[in-house]
Amino acid sequence: MSTAISNLNQLLRSITPTLKQGVYTYCS
Repeated sequence: MSTAISNLNQLLRSITPTLKQGVYTYCS
């Protein structure tokens, strides 16, 4: 169970910067 959570956290950490950059580009 904790392995799945840590995998999810790692995935989120790798996705978040790209997501923020996409939102920033879209808004500007």
